Amino acid sequence: WNKDILGEAFRASPEDLEAAKKAQSGQGMADMMGGLMLNMQQKKAAAAAKACKVGDLCDVGNFGTGKVKEIRADGTHCVEMRWKLANGKPAMLYAKGDQVTKTIDFNVRCKKLAETITSTTFNYIRRGLFERDKLTVVSLFALTLQMANGQIDKSYVDSMLMNSTKPNLGDEGPLVGESVTSWLPEMNLTQSLALADNLGEKIPEFAGIVDELNNNTAEWNDWYNHATPEAVPCPGTFANLTQQQRLVLVR
Repeated sequence: WNKDILGEAFRASPEDLEAAKKAQSGQGMADMMGGLMLNMQQKKAAAAAKACKVGDLCDVGNFGTGKVKEIRADGTHCVEMRWKLANGKPAMLYAKGDQVTKTIDFNVRCKKLAETITSTTFNYIRRGLFERDKLTVVSLFALTLQMANGQIDKSYVDSMLMNSTKPNLGDEGPLVGESVTSWLPEMNLTQSLALADNLGEKIPEFAGIVDELNNNTAEWNDWYNHATPEAVPCPGTFANLTQQQRLVLVR
């Protein structure tokens, strides 16, 4: 402290400067003690976070990683290691608390994160849907999961989603006659005719859909106008379709 310079700068008496010096020193000590206490608390919290509890995954020095099975009164940790002994049993190590460091099982953590993100995303989508759209979205979820698991052919799903059309025109006139177009709407007819091109190679019955409609018109008319056509067998050779193949046809 330079009293002359400070006194001139602040126009304060020596007594005021001495009091200010004592106050500043006291405040400085309080700040320093407060900082030390905060640092100790932070270190204590960090140590507690690193401390292993029963069931935690921990590193034991250079011996590897294992799960804490027991913590004795003297602080000794009983750890079941991931590696096994010659007899095939897991190795059990006993280590002091400062020799055991808590670690993270990234496989478990990533699985938990994936489940949490999936659940959260699903809830956001679910809450933002109108009631009339929920069945459509759930169907898309189900079909996507079945494709991922190899339980349904992707071409079936693409056909249902795209719903492409094919005009009722052939080289010599309409592909199907008036006996069919009189009861089957044009949109449904053109979508049905497109199945021959889109899935005819994978589902042989679809390749012959034109002949089937022309030859069994009455049966197809009855099936189309049935209250629950999805619950009754299809006419003709289409009766052999699997549930998934019938789903494509009903769509």
